[in-house]
This record gives sequence, structure tokens and C-alpha cells, in this order.
Amino acid sequence: MCLNFPRRIFACVQNSWLDPRKVREMTIVGSRRMIVYDDMQPTEKLRVYDMRVETPPHYDTFAEFQYSYHYGDSYIPFVKQEEPLKGEAQHFLDCIRSGDRPLTCGRRGMDVVRVLEASSESLRANGSSIELQPERPVTNGHNGNGHAHSYANGNGNAHPKPDGKLVLA
Repeated sequence: MCLNFPRRIFACVQNSWLDPRKVREMTIVGSRRMIVYDDMQPTEKLRVYDMRVETPPHYDTFAEFQYSYHYGDSYIPFVKQEEPLKGEAQHFLDCIRSGDRPLTCGRRGMDVVRVLEASSESLRANGSSIELQPERPVTNGHNGNGHAHSYANGNGNAHPKPDGKLVLA
């Protein structure tokens, strides 16, 4: 699954229950560094690499134009090792006790379901791109100051407004 976000950001997700290798790895490429998270590692799951490509500030001819590859150090930041589901359940219980808003709410879950539904639709359409439209404002209640700040996707569900279109390709 390829996800295209605003501002030229994209993500590729590969998943196969037939693959004989068990891989749980994410690579995040930024403009200055790269992060690799490997959940299969017993320790040192996260590595940060100082690697990037830099363009020259100025050149007069095409022959002078050359990318500069920067290969710096890598480091392993400390990440507390804990069972993810246990931590998620504990956070949920803490929010119930304290009344605090969870880090992830039902609206985020609904966004995940929208992406999963669009990926299923793409599969049914032989891998065609599916565009998720930005949601439009609806009035569905008040947030304490007399204004509603929810958005609907056309089927009555309310979501926070996304940054822009999401296209599955």
C-alpha cells in the first residue's frame, strides 16, 4: 500500500502472511537524518543515521552541478522496553482515572478505518488509486465556546479536519 500525503510526503506499507521472513521494520527518511525502527531486535530497536543528500547552493553550468552525499555517524538512543499493548491499556486506564484526553482518540481510530476501507476498495479495483477527500465542516454540537469544530466525510461520521488529501496508490 502506498500512501501519498500533502507536502510530498508518502509512506509504503508491505505486508504478507506468506513471507517466510518475519519483518517488523520502519524506515523514516527525513531531510537531515534517517531513523530505522526494528521491532524484531531484542534491544537497540531504534537507530538514527546522519545520512542525507545535499544539493549545491549555486552552480554556473550543468557540469558543475553535483549532489553531495553526507554519511555521518549513527547512534542508538535509549528507548524504554515495555510491552506495547500493556502500555496502551495502562494509558487508557490512567486517562479514565484522571479524566485526561488520550494520546489517540476515537477520531484517530476512525481515520485508520477510513484508510483500511480505501485499501480494500483499491484491492477490489485491481490496485487502482483511491482518493480520500478532505472532510467538510458540520455542526454537530458545541465544544464549550459555542462553536463546533468537527468535519464529516459525507456519511454522518465526524472527524477532525485533515491536512489535505490522502491518495492510496
